[in-house]
Amino acid sequence: MPMKTRKRKTTLAPAPGRDPAVVGNSLSSRTVRSTLVPLANHFVRVCFRLWARFAPAAEMHGIRIINLESPTAQSTLIARMAEVIELIARYDPQRLQQIRRYAPTIVLVPTGGSGEYWYKTRAFGLDTKLIDSGDTPLIAMTAIHEATHARLEQMGVSNDPANTARVERICTRAEVDFATKVPDGSRYIPALNHRLAQEWWSDEATFARNTRRLLSPGFPRWMLKLHHWLFRAG
Repeated sequence: MPMKTRKRKTTLAPAPGRDPAVVGNSLSSRTVRSTLVPLANHFVRVCFRLWARFAPAAEMHGIRIINLESPTAQSTLIARMAEVIELIARYDPQRLQQIRRYAPTIVLVPTGGSGEYWYKTRAFGLDTKLIDSGDTPLIAMTAIHEATHARLEQMGVSNDPANTARVERICTRAEVDFATKVPDGSRYIPALNHRLAQEWWSDEATFARNTRRLLSPGFPRWMLKLHHWLFRAG
């Protein structure tokens, strides 16, 4: 009669110097953070989309321009954006066609940075301080950067964390390409090349931008507090 053998239960020992509880807590913390940080960023975008529904707007070259700044600045901001759109139309009509096709809505809004593409909306924001600067080529390059995000998204290119660096570099190279076409555009290229070596898309940098934007007039303090709670909980 064959003898039955009992299988021994093997237990994997923790790596030397690593407390299993600490390892588990670290993994749990990363999991929570990977969930709540995008939620905090999404919350800020939703606030601006709701605000944009009721804001004054203008249309030029088939592109809708929505102003979320003070109504008193409406004429100035729209006039400056008309210059931006005309500059793109004159020196890079293909890029203008891409904006019209992939991101036909531009929102003038405090972004805490220079611009931001809003995924799944076919719209992007341009910072009102950038527009106030009056640097038309720089504003145009920022618009082209964000519109490139829209084109990549609609081509099926993922913007998950593992792919963010690649996506951002493609968008920045689109700016460089435009800079080579406009008069005196070469002066922008060193700064763009320097930016290619930076990681301005990190969670911490995004948190700082969102904080600056939620400190803009018109936002209740509870939105800022909720954003901070969602980020720090991660």
